[in-house]
Amino acid sequence: MSVIYTIVSIPVFVILFNIIYRAIKSAMDCTETVAKALAVCVSMLALIGMGQFFQGTVQIILIPYAALGLLILALLLFLLLSKRIVIKKHYQQDTERKQKNERLNK
Repeated sequence: MSVIYTIVSIPVFVILFNIIYRAIKSAMDCTETVAKALAVCVSMLALIGMGQFFQGTVQIILIPYAALGLLILALLLFLLLSKRIVIKKHYQQDTERKQKNERLNK
């Protein structure tokens, strides 16, 4: 279980770090080092909170961080799926338009 948790947690940490770092950098007027340090701390707390949440032993102090991590990952998944649906819809519209133009040109 520990090896699987490590393998899964590394990409999750990277995703959380990037999103949290960009949010801190754009919202707060601080240096890059401070923003990175805050992003690392919040990402680690979110990862620890999510790990304890899935094990069923979450502590009260980590609930907001676990919720933050889960929400960021869920929103990212939702955005990726909605983008795929929009791209598929545009592709279908383009295909229909091309077929219509071909019929008119004949």
